[in-house]
Amino acid sequence: MLLRSLFLVLFVAVLADAIVNAGAAAARAAYHRREMTALREGLASAVALAQQAAAGEVSPHPLSTCAYASNGGCTLRVDSDAAPSTAALPAATACPVASCTVLMQNNSAVSEGRSTFTISARVLAPNGDTLASRNATVAFRTFAQPPYATLVGSLDATLDAALTSGAGDDGGNVAGTLIHVRYSGPAGDVPGDVWRPVEQRPAGNAQPWNP
Repeated sequence: MLLRSLFLVLFVAVLADAIVNAGAAAARAAYHRREMTALREGLASAVALAQQAAAGEVSPHPLSTCAYASNGGCTLRVDSDAAPSTAALPAATACPVASCTVLMQNNSAVSEGRSTFTISARVLAPNGDTLASRNATVAFRTFAQPPYATLVGSLDATLDAALTSGAGDDGGNVAGTLIHVRYSGPAGDVPGDVWRPVEQRPAGNAQPWNP
C-alpha cells in the first residue's frame, strides 16, 4: 500500500513537471512567433521608409514602434531603418544568372533611374536587449513623375509577404514594362524615347537571419 502511494505521488509529481515544462515551452514558442511577426512588420516599415526616400519625399530616418504591449508596458519594440546603398541591384528576372543590359527611359519627362537601399529591423526586449535582427537590400525604379518610386527587387526572400513587386527587376526586358514617350502635335504623334542602357549584374546572397 505504501509503495503504491509513493508511486502515485511520484507519478503526479512527474506529470505536474511535464505539464509545467510543456506550458513553458508553449509560452516560449508563442513569444518567438511574436518576435518573428514583429520583425517582419519592422522590415515592412523599413521598406516604406526606403521608398519614401527613393521618391525624394523624406530623408531616411530610424523608426521605433511598440509591436506588443501588456499592462506592464511595451514588451517588444521594433526599430526600423533604411540607408542608401551601393550594393549590386537584385538580379533582373529576364537574366537571373548572367549580366544583362536594361533600358532606362532618359527623357527628362521620365528620368528613369534605380535606387538601392539597405534596410534593417531589430526586435528589442524591454531592457533594450536585441532579440532578433534582419538586414536586406531593396531596389526601386525611380521616375520624375508619380509614383516617383516603385519597388522592383529584394535580396531577402523572407520579405515576400511585405513586397508587392516580386523578387527581381525586369529592367524593361519584359513586354509592357518599358516606358515610352510620345509627343502629340498637329502632324500626329512623334516618338520621344531616349534610351539609356545600363548593365545589371546578379547580386549576392541574402543576409542570414539573426538569430
